[in-house]
Amino acid sequence: MGIKLYVVRHGQTQHNVAGIIQGHTDSPLTALGKSQARRTAKRLEEIRFDAIYTSDLGRAVATARIIAKKQNCEIIKTENLRESYMGEVQGLTRDLFEAKYPGAYERWISDSVHNRPPGAESIDDIIARCKAFTDKLVAEYPDDSRILAVTHGGPTRGLICAVLGMPREYFVKFRCYNAGITLLHVDPRPSISMFNDVSHLRRSATTRFDADSLQFLR
Repeated sequence: MGIKLYVVRHGQTQHNVAGIIQGHTDSPLTALGKSQARRTAKRLEEIRFDAIYTSDLGRAVATARIIAKKQNCEIIKTENLRESYMGEVQGLTRDLFEAKYPGAYERWISDSVHNRPPGAESIDDIIARCKAFTDKLVAEYPDDSRILAVTHGGPTRGLICAVLGMPREYFVKFRCYNAGITLLHVDPRPSISMFNDVSHLRRSATTRFDADSLQFLR
C-alpha cells in the first residue's frame, strides 16, 4: 500500500496579500487564510492521520492547529518542511528586489533553476531536506500509514521531486495555491494521485499569488 502523504500548503498570509517574499520570515494568516484552513480541516476530517507534521514557521503551524482540531494527533514541528530560504530578498516586494539587486530578479524569473536570489537556498538543498523528511517517514511508520504535512509552496514542490525522483528542473513546473492539497504515495511504488486540489474552497476563496515563486507571475 505504501505511506500516504497528504501535503497542505498554509492558508493565505498578510505578506501573501502584500506581495512580500516570505521565505523564512513570517506573517500571520489573514481572515481568508483562517477560513481556508477551516475548509481544509472539514475536507480532511474523515481521514484518520497517524501523524501530523508541520513546518516550524508560524503560518504553517497556525494552519496545522486549525486542521488538528478535527484530528486526534499531536503536531510535530520540523525545519525540513520550512519554506525555501530566500536569502537577501526575504521581506522584500518584487519592486524592492529589482531596485536593490538590478538584474537579479530578471535572471531569477527567466531561469530560476540556475539563478537563485542572492544568498538563497539552492533547489537541490530544498529537495534534499524534503527527501530527509520522507526517508524519516519510511523508517518510522508502517507502509499503510496516513501522514499529514502542512508546509509551503517550495517544500510541496520539493516533496514531489523527492518522492518521484524528479530532477531539479521539474521543481519550478508546479503551482501551489494556499490550502491546496497534494497526495503522494511514498513507498514502495512512489506516485502522485492528487495535486494542488482546492475543490474544498469556494472560487472566491482560492488564492494563487505566490511571492516566494515570482517566476510564476509571467
